[in-house]
Amino acid sequence: MRIQSIGQHLNQGALYLAAVLALFLLNGALDASPAMAEEETVGEAVTDDGAGDYVLDVTKVTATKTGETDLQETPISITAFDSDFLLDTQSFRLADISLYTPNTSFASQAGVVVGFIRGIGSVNTGAGGEASVAMYVDGVYSERMLNASFDFLDVERIEVLRGPQGTLYGRNATGGAFNIITKRPTDELEVLTRIETGSFGKFRVDATAAGAVVENRLRGRITVVRNVRSGYVENLVGENPYNEEYTSLRSAIEILPTDNIDVLLLGDFTEAADVLGTPGKNITPNGVAGSWPENPYTPPAEFWDAKFDWIGEPPESLKNYGGSGTVTLSLPKGLALKSITAYREWNGTALLDADGTDLLLFHDILTTDMKQFSQEIQLSGTHAGLSWLAGFFYYKMDDNAIYNYDLTYSLGQEFIMNLDAKVSTEAYAGYVNATYNISPRLGVSAGIRYSFEEKGVDSITTFSAFGNDRRDVDKRDWDDWSPSFSVNYRASEQVFLFGVISKGFKSGTFVPWNNLDVGINLEPEIVWNFEIGAKTDWFGQRLRANVAAFYMDYKDIQVQTIIAPVPTFENAAKARIIGTELELLARPLSSALLFNSTLSYLNTRYDDFLTQDAWGTPMDASGNQFSYIPEWKVTFGAQDTYQMWSLGFVTLRMDLAWTDTVFFDVLEDDALSQRPVAILNALVKWESPDGRWRLELFGKNLTDEETVSNKQYIMTNSAVVPTTPENGDIVAILNPPRTFGIAFQWRIWP
Repeated sequence: MRIQSIGQHLNQGALYLAAVLALFLLNGALDASPAMAEEETVGEAVTDDGAGDYVLDVTKVTATKTGETDLQETPISITAFDSDFLLDTQSFRLADISLYTPNTSFASQAGVVVGFIRGIGSVNTGAGGEASVAMYVDGVYSERMLNASFDFLDVERIEVLRGPQGTLYGRNATGGAFNIITKRPTDELEVLTRIETGSFGKFRVDATAAGAVVENRLRGRITVVRNVRSGYVENLVGENPYNEEYTSLRSAIEILPTDNIDVLLLGDFTEAADVLGTPGKNITPNGVAGSWPENPYTPPAEFWDAKFDWIGEPPESLKNYGGSGTVTLSLPKGLALKSITAYREWNGTALLDADGTDLLLFHDILTTDMKQFSQEIQLSGTHAGLSWLAGFFYYKMDDNAIYNYDLTYSLGQEFIMNLDAKVSTEAYAGYVNATYNISPRLGVSAGIRYSFEEKGVDSITTFSAFGNDRRDVDKRDWDDWSPSFSVNYRASEQVFLFGVISKGFKSGTFVPWNNLDVGINLEPEIVWNFEIGAKTDWFGQRLRANVAAFYMDYKDIQVQTIIAPVPTFENAAKARIIGTELELLARPLSSALLFNSTLSYLNTRYDDFLTQDAWGTPMDASGNQFSYIPEWKVTFGAQDTYQMWSLGFVTLRMDLAWTDTVFFDVLEDDALSQRPVAILNALVKWESPDGRWRLELFGKNLTDEETVSNKQYIMTNSAVVPTTPENGDIVAILNPPRTFGIAFQWRIWP
């Protein structure tokens, strides 16, 4: 059945691809002015060589922390997106760029977005949890990728680094890192606004103002966003979930008191209202929830219809705010000293109908109060072919989460569990990385990192039915040495080869809950990455083909398992990951026609993992595929821009992404999976000749595919009929249906 399903979607994808190619070839044939003005560019992915012949541009990245480098000469598997590409593809959140990045995927857990790179990620979003894929915003680590749940603010570029990143970044990451760089203030005055409206009452307005207060010495930038959208899942018995209503602000002030001192002050604030959580729709097979003979539940027939009951009123707001100060001092002899100080808070309350029905079975109230502080100091230098970076990193996080579970009706007696969990983290790290060019063609890089982390837990669990408390107080520490080594060779003007050996380390932690029992400890996870790759440009810089192959040895993986009714975590003994990645960017004609494509394969298997199913039955998951990870992923995009005489420029773009089967549990349960699916997006954009006016029409998921980002079993059993594998309830987090939108942007100045 699975082979047949894959074949059907491949055929469907081939039809989409043929339609896209036909559209753009037809557009090229009918182009009123195929040779655009010589100075015109399409985003930053292409430049004109001066003869009306458009070629692929040189993309600059800052992944190595030693200044800007050419992406095609950086010995790291990395994909970079500039602001124009993000806008053209309507990619306003990290999950959006997974359509254009190999071996990258996202899921939703308890309303929080989590990322996976090359099969590595974590859905542990509760107190004590930490992402295996790091997220950095202007050099500042974001705990558990919490900022990924909201739109980007004034982004200049996003870099996706694949593989362990330990000797260049403050916080170690076993899977990779998302490096987000926002736009910096400039002396030039800039004022613009963008208004968007669309499906489900979508309304988004953002405005940016920037400029100099004192030329060359003091400048600032500020962006404000207001976003409102009704829920795309219709609740047939009450208020719709999946709604959005928030206001965000981001500010930047750059101070240059002297020619060798740069001070960058950043701050941001987001407040979201009416947080009802992101409940899973109950999609129980056979239309019976927990075999309730006295009050059966039948899921609505329509995929995006649901029945949710709520208790109490929605909380007032959820707040996420923080700031950072980066001081860069340019020293003699090519040295630079940088200090990054940052603080962030995240607090709020969310309601969650955990059983996904209109029955009073299982409700959650989650209150979170998290504070994090970090201090990083970097010293870098370049001399006679040697570039190096040394850094020290300190991190302090206090996470207080209160979980209130009400299972009174489900169990047939009063049963309210309240968990008050406090988890603290204090981490120190020192790292050094150096790159030396042995010759104009050959270079080597080596680095090492030392990590020390101490974590403590203090949790109290109370049960109304038992009249007693359970206390869990503990403190542990871990340390690790993580090396990295790479070699690169410029085989020709067109071919850049590299090889990497690196180690990733993620410290152990505490899980305050464990099937309503005293919490458990998780041991650190370790991954060794062995990788080879090539970055190539062909046909006069018209075709770019980057490829990588890798093998990972992964031990003590921190894996989620479901012991109904709540998720818990345990260490899987060991696993292996084998994968390949291909990225293509092509400009086949002497015009603005541009194609991009990715192909990725990922073989993830547990070599040794003894666990249990949702009902506590011992199971052997050895040989099974990782959760949340597709084996195959294919993406294709095409874009063309042409001039409409003196009326401006029109851009057409289409994107297609095909994703293989995804399992949401370690036992490869077909009931907890997402079938292979192809997602099609499209854009039509008009820009005025001077670039000040812009109008967009766009659509996402044009074929209206029914997809989910998570599925899991829950317990809704009564005292009479207990939940069993035959009648277990399943809840699913639903992704959006087909949506359309229109946006207008006006650059007021210049």
